[in-house]
Amino acid sequence: MFFLTSNVEAASRDLVITRTAIYATLGSYIYMYLQDDNDFTVPLWLDLQHTGISLSYGKEFSDKPGRHLENYQLSFAADWEKTLIERRYFTLTGHTEFNINRWYSTNKSSQNSDGFIYSITPVFTYTFKNIDILNHNLYLETGIGFAFMDSTKVEDREKSTHFQFADSIGLGFTSKSYQIGYRFTHVSNLNIAKPNPSMDLHQIQISYKF
Repeated sequence: MFFLTSNVEAASRDLVITRTAIYATLGSYIYMYLQDDNDFTVPLWLDLQHTGISLSYGKEFSDKPGRHLENYQLSFAADWEKTLIERRYFTLTGHTEFNINRWYSTNKSSQNSDGFIYSITPVFTYTFKNIDILNHNLYLETGIGFAFMDSTKVEDREKSTHFQFADSIGLGFTSKSYQIGYRFTHVSNLNIAKPNPSMDLHQIQISYKF
């Protein structure tokens, strides 16, 4: 993928992806509530009959010194109660994820070499009906959620708060039962307090839907 080619511009590239995730999520909320043909009084209620589990592996690609971060993430998801928007070329649905993220540093000299992040994230998913490969449709997902870190020290980076925001954007292929794709996740406190060094994880995710 493009982020594996060079670390020279990784920081600025990650910033562009982060802003895209934030704008795409906010735009999805606005788009959903502007629709006249649906009642969105309780769009985020969970449908516990339609759930899923995901496993992700990720890594930071950065030109900043002292960044040797990798992670594994286990996610449990429940679909929202109803389809948000149905159009000729795409369907907009959503789910809420409950994530356990274990990060670790491959740099043995790091002051803190591992830790956990717990997060909850509402996620919008655009599934494109006319892009199909072996009965798997292309999807685009985006979301912003809340996270809690068990430690404010990440490698040699000192964060000012345990509370963080986690915004994500991803792309991949999905079927009724399986999903595989790429996801970028940015973790920071959005400068509520400083210092605020971010975590920028490029992840491969595999999901199974019940």
